[in-house]
Amino acid sequence: MGNAWHNGLFTADFQVNTLVQVFFVIQCIWTGCMGTLVTIDPNFSPINEIGIFVRKPGTKKSEKGSRFLLSTLCAGWVRKKDESDEVAAIDPKEGTNLDDASNLDEASATDHKEDNAEEEVVHPNVRGSWNVRGGSMTIVAAGALFMGTRETYVVAMAAILWREAYDSCEMFLYMKDYQKILLRPWMAPIGPMPPLILFNVCNVAAMWAVLAADN
Repeated sequence: MGNAWHNGLFTADFQVNTLVQVFFVIQCIWTGCMGTLVTIDPNFSPINEIGIFVRKPGTKKSEKGSRFLLSTLCAGWVRKKDESDEVAAIDPKEGTNLDDASNLDEASATDHKEDNAEEEVVHPNVRGSWNVRGGSMTIVAAGALFMGTRETYVVAMAAILWREAYDSCEMFLYMKDYQKILLRPWMAPIGPMPPLILFNVCNVAAMWAVLAADN
């Protein structure tokens, strides 16, 4: 353990400012608590669009690809099954079991109807985004405090810088009332918070303190 100004909370193999360690503890509390709260209830998220959204027909590309792959594999399995089954009824043109082929056609028609129907989605991506952002930021910040090396501090600060800068840019470009969080003090689920832009200033200062610290 160091003195009051350096390594005052956790040991480290370089002279990191104690205020940086305090900043890391705040990051662990903030990201850990928010990640847990939003994973439980997305309504706690202060920056995501929440509520019920309508997915327009024909926009679920990944699921279409998955269904196409699955139907292709099933069709191939049906052909192999029919070739080894002498009793089965065979379509001479396709070499496919007629009953199974009919079932595939019906399934395809059903999928087509589903593709043309609107679908309601509640809180899309909110839980996942905060679970990842909260968990990953908590791990890298706590890991830096535990490991105590300059490299882990730099990695943690790089991750923190990226997250806050991305949130600020996305908020400025796409959030209607961005100034309420980005430029003014605001109330988070865990208590009052300074403007988000101030987080970015603190991040830059903390990164400079880590890089400039003596060995």
